[in-house]
Parts: sequence; C-alpha cells; structure tokens
Amino acid sequence: MKRHGKLLSILLICALVCLSCNALVFADDKTQTTEVSVVGGVSGSGTVEGFVDEEVFSVDVPLSSSVDFGFIIDPGKFITLTNAVAHPDWKNFERGATIFFNNNEEGKRYDHSSISDAFKITNNSSVSIDVAVDATLEGLGNVKLTDDRDFTGDKSMSLYMAIVASVDGQDVMEYPIINEKQTLNVRVPGARGGSYAVSWNEASGYYYGLVSDDEDDFSYIALRLTGKANPNALWINPGNTDPNFELSWTVQGDETGEDDDEDSNADNADNEDEDNEEPEYGVPELNTTTYKLTAGSALPISFTCDGEMPDIRYIYSVASTGEKVVLNRDAYYTFENGTLTLNEDLVNSLVSKGISREYTAVFDNKDKTALRFKVEP
Repeated sequence: MKRHGKLLSILLICALVCLSCNALVFADDKTQTTEVSVVGGVSGSGTVEGFVDEEVFSVDVPLSSSVDFGFIIDPGKFITLTNAVAHPDWKNFERGATIFFNNNEEGKRYDHSSISDAFKITNNSSVSIDVAVDATLEGLGNVKLTDDRDFTGDKSMSLYMAIVASVDGQDVMEYPIINEKQTLNVRVPGARGGSYAVSWNEASGYYYGLVSDDEDDFSYIALRLTGKANPNALWINPGNTDPNFELSWTVQGDETGEDDDEDSNADNADNEDEDNEEPEYGVPELNTTTYKLTAGSALPISFTCDGEMPDIRYIYSVASTGEKVVLNRDAYYTFENGTLTLNEDLVNSLVSKGISREYTAVFDNKDKTALRFKVEP
C-alpha cells in the first residue's frame, strides 16, 4: 500500500512539473507553444506578369492610282444619242448620264456611269478612327458649281459634283462641292469584339494582337465622286475648261477612347478616365416644323433640349431622285447655343427660285436624333 502511495506521489509531482514549465516541442517544421500571445510573420516577393496596350492603330489605305476619278462631262447627252460611237470600247454605259466615270469595280452594273468606283479606307484598329476628307475641283472656266442636284429654276451652265460617303455601306450621303471645295469628317468604328486578344511570343512577350481575318469584323469608309451637268442650260461657250479634281485625306486614331460601335474592342468604358467620357447629351426637340423664308434675312431656328445640347452632325435634304444631299455647314449655316441659323446666301437662293425644301438635322448624341423641318418662301 505504501509502494502504491509513493508511485502515485511521483506521478503527481511529474504532472505538476510539466504543467509549470513553458515547454516548446518541435515536430518537423511546425512550432507549438502554450503562450497566450504569439507574434510572427512571413515574407515573399512578387512580379508583374506583363502589360499590353489595347489601343492598336492599323489602317488599310489603297494606292492612289487604284481608283480613277477622271470624268467626261456630256451635257448634250451626245454619248447616249450616238450610242457611244466615239467610244467603241464602251460596252455597257449608263444611258442618259451627263457625266461619266470609268468603272472597274467588281459587281458594278456599268463600265461607265455617273458615279466613280469607291476609294475605301478600312479601319483594322482596336479603336475608332476619324477621317478628314478634302475635295477640290478647279479649272471649270465659265461653268459654275451648284449644290442643287435637281437644278431647280437654274438655266445656267452649272455642274453638280459631290463626294458620296458611307460607312459600311450605311448612311450614304452626298457632300456637294461648292466654291471649288468640300470638307467632311467621318468617324469609322474600331474592330468588332473578339477581333483582338492578348497573345504571347518568346521575342516580345505579351502583346495585344489581331486574331480575326474576317473582313466583316472591320469597318470601312467608302468615298466616291458623282455628278450631273445641268440639262436645262444652253451649253455653247463653257470657256477654257480643264477640270482637275483632287481628293486628300487625313486619318487619326481616336484619342478619347470613345467608339460608336458597342461591339468593338474599345468597349472598356468603365475603366476609362472620367475626363474622356462622352458628355451626357440630351434629346433635342423642335416645337415648330415649318418656317417662312424672307429674302435678305437669315433664318434662325431654335431647338430645345432636356439636357446638354449636342452639336448637329449634319443636315440633309432629299433630291427628287432619292439621294440624300448634305447641306454645307461652312457655306450655309451655323449652330450655336441651340439655335440653327440658315444664312442669307441660302435663304436668298431658295427665295429667288421659289423653292420649298425639307431638311433633316441629325444630332451628335447617342441616339443620333433626327429632326425634320421645312422652309418655304
């Protein structure tokens, strides 16, 4: 009995000693402690995998010699009347035309017609581009240029010449050349979503590259030249005529990061700086749709808006043959603080010819609001 008592005492003393010790036990790479508070830490280093510039600028522009903008003016319609006997190589021409261009474009109905082949600029960029076009036409002698495709009330030796512009074959507009020149600015959307992607190669590492070869993924602007000679005039002394047409252009990448195409690769609007965001334009409205023209006076037309007033993108009228003819802003109107002003030159021209004309103003907001109004003497 005493031996058991001693053994129990020894075990109890050992247990108490163990409880009173701050023992550390190491097992493999782990540490255990009985301290109430423990302080420790770990460290490591990191690297950045890489960066890519998602604004890629790439444009296809054909050689200047690829499109023939030369033309023949035939106000007397001699070519039609004689079945092109003076041009034996003309196999299929547009009968009744008064201006002829040489056509080689695939799918064209005629080999000679009143509209030229297209000069195309294709945007392969990941962002939209702005295309500025300048057209000049000189050396017409006594022949004057007009922006009236129908030659209403005009019996002078006049010529209608215009740049026909369209993006992806849509919104085909004619920009008449007056005072020997015309300027237009058109935005072409960037490549559609999925056309670009992040890739890697051993030479350059990560890069943002083109992965699509589908031409439908890329937008383009097509520029053509079209014209008509006034059939109402007596063409007897046009003077020293040696017409010379020149077309020049400037292509610039969009610096704002904006894009009209919702499916383009430049759709990271949430990540853009607020300074580059498009203003929240409102929707313009027009309370009156018919306006009276008075000779010698400009015509002001006031628009209202439920938010910030957007600028006018263009104003057009529709010719008797259906073409949409854009009104030249520099020559005929201004737009400031919500007021469109048709200047005296335009008003006097319309009044002198007794012309009533319906215009459509297209605004530069998200919905491209189009408002129609009529002016009459």
